[in-house]
Formats: sequence, structure tokens, C-alpha cells
Amino acid sequence: MRAGPIDLHHLGNGRSVGVYLVDTDDGPALFDCGPTSTLPALKQGLAQAGVALTDIRHLLLSHIHLDHAGAAGALVREHPGLRVHVSSLGAPHLVDPSRLESSARRLYGESFDTLWGELVPVPEANIRVVGDDTLGRALTGNLPLRRRFAEYLSRYAFDYRSWDLNHSDLDRFAAWRADFERHVRAGTVPRFNYLWLPNDHTNGADTKIRTPQQFVAQNDAALGLLIETISRSPVWRDSLILVEEDDAQNGPDHVDATRIVALAAGPHVKRGAVVSDRYDQLSALRTVGLLLGFRPLNLNDRMAVPMFGIFNARPDAAPYTAPAPTALSDTDRARYEELRRPTR
Repeated sequence: MRAGPIDLHHLGNGRSVGVYLVDTDDGPALFDCGPTSTLPALKQGLAQAGVALTDIRHLLLSHIHLDHAGAAGALVREHPGLRVHVSSLGAPHLVDPSRLESSARRLYGESFDTLWGELVPVPEANIRVVGDDTLGRALTGNLPLRRRFAEYLSRYAFDYRSWDLNHSDLDRFAAWRADFERHVRAGTVPRFNYLWLPNDHTNGADTKIRTPQQFVAQNDAALGLLIETISRSPVWRDSLILVEEDDAQNGPDHVDATRIVALAAGPHVKRGAVVSDRYDQLSALRTVGLLLGFRPLNLNDRMAVPMFGIFNARPDAAPYTAPAPTALSDTDRARYEELRRPTR
């Protein structure tokens, strides 16, 4: 058996969806399995590694997104002795994937079957729920650890809502701005800030909350206000803003299935320029690390190409004015106009 990665060539595209074959003391195991639509590629990859599907003893699932775990039920149907290891949050959705499938079909529409294939329930008898209370016990009995956790959590804005399409990115901006302005007044703006504006993910073709165009317009408006706010603050002259998508799940374009857009803003960044140099997400991490003096986390970001092509030789500290957004819903437009009024 040859352990290692197996490329599933999702939709014919290499390096987009993959799994890992692991050699354990209890026999071969798979880390993730990909979607049912790539099951033939998985079997072919296993055969090339000298392993049959029925040789696999364990399926270890990182999480239950379809590109990671969609084929779990189909694998168990063909190999009833397979043990599926999953978190307590994910297990119910493997036993009954109907809600998972329903929401995914709303998102992907008629492309669902081509993208992901059949979702087959996993019998409860095959599931092993993983996770324990080790961290909880450590926090209970270790005062220094509790203090370190408290210090970490003190840096987190608890009024900043995470994934929830019902919560506007404009309201996320408002929560961020209040926190940012407190730090500006106190002279304590952290050197590194991370936040997300997730609503350009949209809700697919479902328009119950907003249309896809309204979601994207809301996201654009919030990002524009954020950059404008920083550009009119005392920290602007020393600022760099990098904007990335979390992944390329909008599908392949004419160049590569994993290509995404990246945006950069700041006094030292070229304005109105399209930089065609090839970078990746590790390039952004490497660039930030060089500017702030962070040591690389591992060989990947140590070897990443810094984003030198985005910078201008002469800084331009003129403030940014966000363009008036279009396609906002009536509710978002009212909220946007409210947020544009000067704050005290």
C-alpha cells in the first residue's frame, strides 16, 4: 500500500478536491472521501495505491461539507464494514442527510447532481462519534490556561456576528467600526486585524432573504465603508488592507478551478491597477508576515511569493471615498445611508 494524497479531479479539474490515504495500525484509512460524483476517481486512486475499497477500515471526516464527506453513505453501501468517524455535530446529518441535501439543492439548483452526486444515509451502526471533554477538564483544573484563554478572548469582539445570512454585512461593519474607533481614541489599534464579511456567499438561487445581486451589493457596500473609514483615520498612512475570498466555490473560470480574486488597498498600494502576477493565499500571509515581522508558520508560507507587485514606489495617502452602491435592497439602502452619516 502507498499512503498519500489522492486527487479526485472534481469536474475534471485537478487539485480542487482530494482525500488522503493513511496507513494505520488497524489497517488502511481514508481522511475524507470527497463527493459521490468523484467515487470512480477515488476507486481508481485506491487501486493505484494498491488498495481495494473493501480494504479500508476507517473513514475519518474533517467535516460534513459535500466536497469532503458527500460520498460517505455511498461508500458504506458498497462496504458495510466501514467505520465512519465524525463529530457529534456532523453525525446526525450523515444518518439523515435530507436537510443537508435540501439546503444544498437550493444553493446549487440543477447543478447539484453533476457537482455532488447522490447523498446516501449512513447507518448509525457504522458511525463513531469523536471528540471528548479533554479541553474542558484542562480549563477546569488549570488556572494559568484559563487566564491565557481569557486574555485571548478579550481580543475578540463578541458583538461581531459570524455566519448568518439574515445578519447584514452592513451591521457587521457597524460593529467593527465601533470597536475600531474605540481603539483609535485610545491609541491601541492592533497591528494585525482580521475580519470577515461573508454575505457575498449569497443564498444561491433562493431569494427569500435577498437576491444574489442584493447580497453581493450589500457586501460591496460594507467593504467600501470599511476601507473609507480606515482611510480617514490616523492609522491610514501605515495601513495595508488585503481582501480575499475564503475559497473558489463559485466554480471554475477560463484559467483554473481554484482561482479567486484578491483586492489590496492602502497608501502604498497601486491605485486602479490590475496586477496579474501569480499569488495565492499563502502569499498574502507571507506579505503580512514580512511587514509585521512574523516568523513563518511552516515551509509553505516561508516559500510563498510575497505580493510585491501590488506596491507603489511613492505612497498616496489621499483618503478613499466609496462609490455609491447599486442593487441594494430597500432595507440595506436605508441602513447604508444611516451608516454614512457622520459619527460623533
